[in-house]
Amino acid sequence: MRNADHPTRSKSPELDEWIIRRIVAGYHPKAIVAACDGAISERTAYRWRKLIRGLTVVEVDGYRATFVLRRGQPPSRISVWERAA
Repeated sequence: MRNADHPTRSKSPELDEWIIRRIVAGYHPKAIVAACDGAISERTAYRWRKLIRGLTVVEVDGYRATFVLRRGQPPSRISVWERAA
């Protein structure tokens, strides 16, 4: 899971966000691994499913970023800060 201070699990931050959105939507971990051509392991997909509670969008001073809410851990930013429309 991507955080501003940590490297990505997959090769692309956008792919990490895509994977997390699919987990929140209820996709099965095996389906996610197959859809992203094995960019993450099945074990990671199952672990993320257990850890992730949801997503939230935070807006600060006209900028917006998406954060993932995790069980027992602080939220983690999974998108870049971009100007809110």
